Amino acid sequence: MKQKIILLLIAATLFTFVSCLSTDDNTPTNYSTEYRQAVGQYTGTMYALDNITALSADTLAHPVNAVISADSLISFSDFPLHFIAKEISDVKLREAIEARGNTTLKVKFKIFSRTDDNVFCYLAPQTVYLNNVEYNGASHEVAISFIYPTEGFFISNKYIQIPMYVGGVYVDEVIREDLSSKLATHLILQFQGNKN
Repeated sequence: MKQKIILLLIAATLFTFVSCLSTDDNTPTNYSTEYRQAVGQYTGTMYALDNITALSADTLAHPVNAVISADSLISFSDFPLHFIAKEISDVKLREAIEARGNTTLKVKFKIFSRTDDNVFCYLAPQTVYLNNVEYNGASHEVAISFIYPTEGFFISNKYIQIPMYVGGVYVDEVIREDLSSKLATHLILQFQGNKN
């Protein structure tokens, strides 16, 4: 029952958040200039942090490219699956996900504030679906979900920082690994990049 209540709360939050993602209105606060300036290609690094603030010599890092399109979508074309796989306790599932290498991750965003140099936005990472994953002697659909909304920012429309929190890993629509309990200490993914 508790899980159903939590899922209903998440669904209500998602409905509210997604309904606010449109940038079509013409009000002075729709940040149309900021959206236009954000559009482009970014080169940077994805980090798997042990906590929210610490980057260290031991931090996992992977070069990643991102494209921000006019429809408020950030696409990472080479998102490193091994960052997520390392946290999975089921060895066979971990190896199956790692074997896929990199994938595409898409993140919707909505600008909600700005200062002279910074533009702040809400982020909604989309679930990553991996089809035909060979696991336990059969082919499965694996889904990796994220907790959102989170907050990120652009600095002078060149540098972007995007924290993402992995929620869980599903196999054939059944949760296999709940990673949300590790938020305080593990698996906080962060992209830092510069506009090309």
